[in-house]
Amino acid sequence: MEHDLNSQGKINAAQRMRYFMLVGVLSCYCTYFLYMDIDGFFISFTNWTLIITTVSLMASINAGNDSTNYGKDSLQTAETAVHT
Repeated sequence: MEHDLNSQGKINAAQRMRYFMLVGVLSCYCTYFLYMDIDGFFISFTNWTLIITTVSLMASINAGNDSTNYGKDSLQTAETAVHT
């Protein structure tokens, strides 16, 4: 369903929410670097969690846009599979 909307050039509510949450997560980076030293960024467990969350959101956005690998026919095998 989500990939059918992407093929029509529309962005569904789930993808729009992913972009909104990515902006929210990126604002955490901005506020950290405004008030803290860059030397201590990788020490805190919270910052590592922030990095993992950011990567997860970006992977989810890419999967939502990729109908070849994550679309309706992505589980087909052999000669009918689309390899990019």
